[in-house]
Order: sequence, then structure tokens, then C-alpha cells
Amino acid sequence: MIDMKRLSVLVLLTFVISSCFALPVSAITEAEIETYLLVDYNAFISSNPDVPFVSSIFGDQVIHIIITKTGGDIELAAITDSEAYITSIESGEPEKPTLVVTSNEETVDKILGSADPATDTMYALKNKDITYKGVGIVNMIVVGIAKVGQFLADLLGLI
Repeated sequence: MIDMKRLSVLVLLTFVISSCFALPVSAITEAEIETYLLVDYNAFISSNPDVPFVSSIFGDQVIHIIITKTGGDIELAAITDSEAYITSIESGEPEKPTLVVTSNEETVDKILGSADPATDTMYALKNKDITYKGVGIVNMIVVGIAKVGQFLADLLGLI
């Protein structure tokens, strides 16, 4: 005959051990990021056309977006026009990226849930929770110059 007390302890122990090894549930989905970029990011660009450095860095680019997260990274290919609007976005790595933007799930989750995503994005850029780099010598130089300008503008309190 099975001792109910031992069986209960065994079931509880199994639950506790399996919980210790379970992967955390990811809060961010690829669809949420795509929607945010196509709707909210583009709306921000539309209502703030004079934001310093946005079009010079993100205009006319093929952007490889990488969001690191537990259980597998999200990679997207975004195409922008000369004014930095995202005109298309697809799952996966682009064939010939000109810019790579990286972040992590926690940072993106904070921005997506923020009442002021623009400020949180600027904060994440300053803290290097979001990074970007040019691909190829020309884009590396353009991004490098833009980063120096962004640093000086931040230092002078212009942004």
C-alpha cells in the first residue's frame, strides 16, 4: 500500500526540482517588437522630425536588429527610408545589413511598457543597453561621427 504522506512529499519535491530548471517565460514576442517599430517608432519620427541624429544614423539603412533573450534571440531585418521611417520589417537577419542594433529583452520590455518610450530609449542608449554600429567602412565612419556629435550634444545639454 502506498503511503500518502511519502507520495505527497515526492510529488512536492518533483515540482520544486522541476521548477528550479524551468526556463522563464519570455515577455517579449517578435510580433510585439514589429508592431512597436512599425506603429509607435514611425509615429514618433513623424511627430518629431527634428530629433538630432536620428535620420543621419538610421536613415537609408538595412538594419539588423538583435534582441537577446532567454530561450533564443529575436532577429529582425528593418529597412528605413531617408527620413528614418521603417518601411518594411521581416523576421531574421538581413542579407546585407548596413547597421546592427542590439539590446536585451529587459530593456525592450521596459520601453514597450513605458509611458515615455522616447526618454527610456535615450536612457538605454546612454547606458549602452541599446547599442548600434555601422557595417562596412563608410557606415562605421558615419556612425562614429554621429556618436561623437551625440556625445557632445549630450554633454552640452542639447539632447
